[in-house]
Amino acid sequence: MKLDKIIQKVRKLVNASQSVLDDNRIIDLINESYLEIQTELANEGIDVFGAIRYTDLIANQEFYGLPQDAIAILRLEVNYDDPSDENKWKKVDETDLPNIPYEWFRLLKSQPRSKPLMDLFAGGFTIFPRPTETKTTGLRIWYIPKQPDFTSPNDDIPYQIDKYWRVLALGAAYNYLEEIGHPLAQRRFEIYRLYLGKMIEDLKTEVVEPIKTSVPNYFNSGWL
Repeated sequence: MKLDKIIQKVRKLVNASQSVLDDNRIIDLINESYLEIQTELANEGIDVFGAIRYTDLIANQEFYGLPQDAIAILRLEVNYDDPSDENKWKKVDETDLPNIPYEWFRLLKSQPRSKPLMDLFAGGFTIFPRPTETKTTGLRIWYIPKQPDFTSPNDDIPYQIDKYWRVLALGAAYNYLEEIGHPLAQRRFEIYRLYLGKMIEDLKTEVVEPIKTSVPNYFNSGWL
């Protein structure tokens, strides 16, 4: 399905002509709706857009940045020994450390490598224990990245949400009506949330954690 179908639907929902609401403006509204939907799906743990990335584990470096396009982090794994050996990968559990420097330094040095921890921040995380050796692609992350914006009426709708195209249209229509203060905005919002809720329930049934059962066999430095 092409984006143009959603563009035409948005115009009908807001009862606007092309001279009032051109394609470029509607594409901007659709992109706003698209990001909102991606965030909602990520918050529900629905990983239809899930990705796996690797980066190097650096000796004596405990802080690592997250991929810049990350919306949500699903899982982090570390391999202190041999990244080519799948049996040596360890899931990193999340912890929320109190503001006590002693505890932070203690974990950096003495947390068992068999039970690694991370303290997650807005743009990155600290891993415990701190690595003592550099391991190429020693960190592996499962996460949900932001999808590229639409730019043209000829763009294809991603297959993961193709059958939910009305949700995109309703979200874009609501964003426009709310922006101009239209009395129908609240009603469009209610319908949008209804359709979005149905989409979420359907995807929860359809998605059986594919990202957690498929591991690519490639190794590169950086989040690649």
